[in-house]
Amino acid sequence: MSKKSIYLASAALALFAAGNAYAIDLKGATGSKYATVNSAVTTSAAVKLADELRFTASASTATTYANSTDSITFNIQASAGNSLPTGVPLVLTVDLSNAIFNAAAASSGVLAGAGACTFTPAPLSGVQANATSASYLLTLSDCTTATADGIAVTLPVRVTGAGPVAIGAALTTQAGGLAVDGGRKQATFIQLASAYDVDVVAAGANATADLADGYEKLINGNAAQEVGSFTLKVDGSVLTDLTGAGTTASTASVAAIRLQAVAQNGFNGFNVAAGTATGTFTANTATISNTRTLDVTTITASSTSIYVVDNTGTSTGTTTADIVARNAIIVPTALNLTATVDLQKPSTDTSTTTPNPFIDFAKSADLKSVVRNGASFVAPWVALGSSSANSTVRLANNGGTATGPIQATLLSHNGTSATTKTVTITASQIVAGSLNATGGIPAGTAVSISGAALKDAFGTDAANGDIQVSVEAVASTLSGKVRVTQASGQIFETSLGNLN
Repeated sequence: MSKKSIYLASAALALFAAGNAYAIDLKGATGSKYATVNSAVTTSAAVKLADELRFTASASTATTYANSTDSITFNIQASAGNSLPTGVPLVLTVDLSNAIFNAAAASSGVLAGAGACTFTPAPLSGVQANATSASYLLTLSDCTTATADGIAVTLPVRVTGAGPVAIGAALTTQAGGLAVDGGRKQATFIQLASAYDVDVVAAGANATADLADGYEKLINGNAAQEVGSFTLKVDGSVLTDLTGAGTTASTASVAAIRLQAVAQNGFNGFNVAAGTATGTFTANTATISNTRTLDVTTITASSTSIYVVDNTGTSTGTTTADIVARNAIIVPTALNLTATVDLQKPSTDTSTTTPNPFIDFAKSADLKSVVRNGASFVAPWVALGSSSANSTVRLANNGGTATGPIQATLLSHNGTSATTKTVTITASQIVAGSLNATGGIPAGTAVSISGAALKDAFGTDAANGDIQVSVEAVASTLSGKVRVTQASGQIFETSLGNLN
């Protein structure tokens, strides 16, 4: 070691023996969007950046990733009550977490004196594209106690999308590698957050097909029925572009909301083109499918209702009046809606000159259903095939036409919970009588439903439970009873009378 190096090392040891006199802090540049970032305070506030952006972990000038790049300027300053060491060769190391340097930069473009603190930096590793750390040799001079004193650092940063972006900095002596007391300091400059969301919810009421009209019309006079809604949510505090002052999220960044409405059993009268109960359906109604995909291009953050109308049958015409006039049989149908939010440009855009900087997203939810009205009752504490007893539920159709299907729901019960709480009765649960081809009870006949078979259909080991039975039929034409057969052979019956 040369005499000069020995001297500098000795000087550094003496200089740093004083304790915490040289602790540092990181502070975002005053007047910038990072001005609230400060490693010294717990309330330090990072800038929020949309996690819907497309990110990359490699430096590039492609327009695709421009929204996630920025030149971040911050100051390395003496912490409260301290000062920066002067006259000693120091190594400054800066590093990034969940970000990379977007481009190489000369030391003159990275480090600058602040206030009265001057120095001439010499790169050791320097800022290189794709790297995450850089180091410089410098000796500070003329530093005063002014709050602006310190080292101004400007880094060309690209966010990789892996998490919050933190920047760290450390000062050590060139000779001996002694850390400025307090060591490395770090502050979070960018926090990823959702700028957009969409809620899809069931709303309104079930669209109910009316028994009195042979299930060919809805009970509300065949008018459109609200079954759900979607709501676009925009967080205006989140940036969608870091460049310059930054651009905050707004509905202006949403090109369209694509709505895909699916009806499991073929009912597809979704009015998703507008949030009103009237409108037209642009699909070819002669070959209409159970899936409708439409674009909403008038973007609003208000709730938009989803409606259904009776569009069963085969008559032509696209207006609501045409559709509800078809008057074919309406089947019970589960309805589901997927709302896909197209940000900036549709996801099908493959342009390479102006690529979409965003990734689209979607939310799905079940809506209210298309159901049929009818009759229902609760058969209390039905024996479900235990070792001591078994029950049958007998239903008689005293009307002149066949009923619709029968559903059974397991309400309160002992044993384990049911795998399927509601089942549609089929021949496998019938122990006397028979169902017609559509699952109904023929006119003037009766069927008996096995409690043990219901137990298997529900997927439970419960020995007893309350059963709600629903039948698509006029209540006054039905009667029912529950018969319990004990292991001893004794039989008990409870009449449920005519259903109301």
